[in-house]
Amino acid sequence: MRVAWSIIAVVLLARALEAMGFLAISWIVERAGMLLPILFVVLFQTEIRRSLEGISVKGWFKGSVLGNSEDASALVSTVMGSLREFKRSRLGALIVFEGSDRLENILGELGGVELDSKVTVGLLKSIFQTQSPLHDGAVVVRSGRVRKAQVIIPLPPGGAEYKGYGTRHRAAQSATGGTGALSIVVSEENQSVSLSEGGQLKQNLSFEMIEEELTKFIERTI
Repeated sequence: MRVAWSIIAVVLLARALEAMGFLAISWIVERAGMLLPILFVVLFQTEIRRSLEGISVKGWFKGSVLGNSEDASALVSTVMGSLREFKRSRLGALIVFEGSDRLENILGELGGVELDSKVTVGLLKSIFQTQSPLHDGAVVVRSGRVRKAQVIIPLPPGGAEYKGYGTRHRAAQSATGGTGALSIVVSEENQSVSLSEGGQLKQNLSFEMIEEELTKFIERTI
């Protein structure tokens, strides 16, 4: 907005100078104003790149994050199977499902390891095994595929509302605050399963409740 107002101000100044007869100065100011859009691109090249990366041309034609309802049902079934396996194996986990917006467009660079793999129980379990070099951080699922592992979500500042929350639970909340994402976190200490959406954390949910919430989320993104 500041750049836009600067361009308007330069144009108005050039016109005012021209009206007062200062043609040479008006010409110089007008030409200087033509450089402002270039300056805008230089200053905000990182933000522009992130925004362009977040545009899904395929989504314009298909209108969906997943191909069809069968793909959505298969994804939910695989995730629920993974959660049961985490609980049985006493593994902690954090899975973030992106909505229409890319997390990095909102939260900034998150690092992580690029995978772009099909979501399977075996893959998720291998990632969150404590011996795995990828088990720290979150797994990001986008368009029905595991896009990244070992993603570090910036934590919200500590406060009374986070008392008793572990790192994964705080990261789960942070990942969904204003991003349109949904996150599921499994406690490594007691294997309780929690879900966060819209920055709100719902703790100790049953598998049935998790499945219901995840299904609703995926249906909204189709």
